[in-house]
Amino acid sequence: MNLENLQDMWRSDSKLDEDLHDNDSLAIPQLHMKYMEFHNKYSLMKKERDIEMKRLIREKWLYYKGKAPSSVYKEMPFDLKLTTKEEISMFIEADEDIGKLKYKIEYIDQVLFFLDGVLRMINNRTYISKTLLNGRNFKVVFNNELWKLLQGSILQQTINQRSKKSIITRFKIY
Repeated sequence: MNLENLQDMWRSDSKLDEDLHDNDSLAIPQLHMKYMEFHNKYSLMKKERDIEMKRLIREKWLYYKGKAPSSVYKEMPFDLKLTTKEEISMFIEADEDIGKLKYKIEYIDQVLFFLDGVLRMINNRTYISKTLLNGRNFKVVFNNELWKLLQGSILQQTINQRSKKSIITRFKIY
């Protein structure tokens, strides 16, 4: 599973059902478990790559220092004599194998960053559902109260109009 697939999966999983917030709330534990499994998988992958990086740095240090087995130099000859730590560090940093492994580690870090954000969103989903539900309830209550006010206002206008007519007819005011 790569980052793009995870993003596509979250794109569909992140949609909230506007009418059924109860179902969204019930799905939170399953979503959390689903993305937590991915997070655990990539966390372990990162640890493996970190160990692999340390091993590879050690091998490259031996290679560039000239202390690797002679069979290694037969496959990949290295004629330079590096004497300072800076020279060895520079060659290790510029090594193609080290660069590839660094890229893999950075990619895993990016996936973990994405999954951390997804897990935070899932954890906040309870509050989002509650807020949406409270907002909908407020609209319903507000609309009901507004309707009552309008009905009361219309009733009041009707009463006022009838009162005017009765006062006008009673006192014959034109």
